[in-house]
Amino acid sequence: RYGRFGKPTIYARFGNKVELLRALLVQSIESRSRDLFDAASRQHIDEAIPSLCADVVEYIHSPEGRLKDRLIDWLDIEAEDGGPSMRGWAGEMAIERIRQFMGDASKRGEITLSDIDKASQFLAAGVIGHGRMTKVEDTFDRAPHIEWARGYWSMLKKAFAT
Repeated sequence: RYGRFGKPTIYARFGNKVELLRALLVQSIESRSRDLFDAASRQHIDEAIPSLCADVVEYIHSPEGRLKDRLIDWLDIEAEDGGPSMRGWAGEMAIERIRQFMGDASKRGEITLSDIDKASQFLAAGVIGHGRMTKVEDTFDRAPHIEWARGYWSMLKKAFAT
């Protein structure tokens, strides 16, 4: 039944390997992001943000996360045809997910921020920056990342207080 799915079938749907890898990476990132935010949406935002931060840092440090980071770089290098930047797309998608998450929390009365758009940008940049600057550990310890995120989230709430 599946014998007809082979290289010719796959390449008929995608112009080349770059397009195929880009499509696979987009699907994988969207799926992972959906899973992370679905889990976080069941918590109050003050608990969800630190937990989400630890999840993101753990993923950045994981073999899968490091592989995807390298794949993003490779795809951006290969996109000499003026194709979309994968790193730019991933960043925009993260900011949009956070913006949506904060907007929902605001509607529930969990937070009041003067500028959710800017706060979303700062949160995304802070978490990604924190993840990239911390040491990759053999055994991941969530505690220091949750502690960092609590402080960072507290600072953001004060900075964007209404």
